[in-house]
Amino acid sequence: MALLSATVGVLFCIMSLLSKRHTKGRVYIAYDFSEVDFVLDLKDKLVSQGYRCYPDVSVLVSGSKIKDLNLESQIEKADIAVILVSKESNESSYISYVAKAFKRNGKPIQIYAFADAESIPQYLNPYIIFPLPEDKQGALAMIVRLVNGLFLGKHIRNTKQR
Repeated sequence: MALLSATVGVLFCIMSLLSKRHTKGRVYIAYDFSEVDFVLDLKDKLVSQGYRCYPDVSVLVSGSKIKDLNLESQIEKADIAVILVSKESNESSYISYVAKAFKRNGKPIQIYAFADAESIPQYLNPYIIFPLPEDKQGALAMIVRLVNGLFLGKHIRNTKQR
């Protein structure tokens, strides 16, 4: 029994090390709750590519107060913000909070606009905004490609600095 317990412990440690080593980066996804189905698919695609995603979608509940969600630690852990802008998100204090927090921390922000986004909030004007294709699979593929590109560029810059 002790041998089995020790073996399980060693396997757990090895799996933990392997999972950390294969993480390409940490992505924070900010979105309106009306886009939760899209975000769940995006998260699955990013995780399958080796990224860790924040926040846990199950924690975010429509109408929650930002201060009650303890997002600062997740924002600090993340390397990049992916912000999804839609018609419903234009007045979102949550998206504004995330954008300002990433800007304050000097971390990259990628902004994607759904076709129904009639206008972009003024605080997002300094950023490049990528219009998403109307088909869901095309939109998901576009975001994953651009996130991969950002992390590849970051990896290349870090390698050259060594």
